[in-house]
Amino acid sequence: MDSLKNLQPVVMTIAGSDSGAGAGIQADIKTCAALGVYCTTVLTAITAQNTQRITACEPVSVQMLAQQFDAVTEDFNVAVIKIGMVGSVDNLHYLVARLSDYKRKNSNVFIVLDTPLRASVGFSLLDVNNADLLWKLIRLVDLVTPNLMEAAFLLECAEARSTQMMALQTLQFVERGAKAVLLKGGHLVGDQAADCLLSTDTGAAPVWFSNTKISTRNNHGTGCTLASAIAAQLVLGYPVPEAISRAKQYLHTLLQQSQQRHYGLGSGPLECLNLSRSII
Repeated sequence: MDSLKNLQPVVMTIAGSDSGAGAGIQADIKTCAALGVYCTTVLTAITAQNTQRITACEPVSVQMLAQQFDAVTEDFNVAVIKIGMVGSVDNLHYLVARLSDYKRKNSNVFIVLDTPLRASVGFSLLDVNNADLLWKLIRLVDLVTPNLMEAAFLLECAEARSTQMMALQTLQFVERGAKAVLLKGGHLVGDQAADCLLSTDTGAAPVWFSNTKISTRNNHGTGCTLASAIAAQLVLGYPVPEAISRAKQYLHTLLQQSQQRHYGLGSGPLECLNLSRSII
């Protein structure tokens, strides 16, 4: 509704719950709050997890997913949608159809898709025998943010082992219909965490973002945090490249500050800092 445009813009995150609060919808809320952006939520699944393992995952019903989506969008000025874990193939079918219709009616809404096919503790988050359905969602969104393993799965190829391979794979994403892709290279060998952005707006020229790697076991939820930080920066009005750069710097600072924290016995969550926007 036009009246919603007069309200403060918000992020809507569509993701699963992490009972350890390191990743998922909890990470999205923490990140947006730290960056000064309000975050509404659409829960896709409930997980029983901590810093060491995920022991159970229970998707919400499509009906409940739809009711949450409608409840948020009828009452909030949703400027950016961030999608994480979808929970089930049925939920994925619904989101493809619902977001396609929503985008037609709200063309200014920006959608960021994180692609957590497998949690860092080794638990499969989406049982999809092939990537066809997920590709339908990828082609709908404005930015997709896979890591090297996820990109290899989606492109049905070997994982990138160099920045040259990363650049080639971002091009393959765009050639297959993605509007923009940020391929995260944190698992490449070397001391730099280099991410590669390619979009239909930048033409054939990739844009690189790089930070020195931080050695810490407390890195659970980095993908969720980066994607939701990008979403928050977009709500604040920054163009995509600058939103990514600022989000990367925010994540880098969290990793630095998390080195001495010990919230769990395994891969611990990132520290949550209420940073001044003037220093990120």
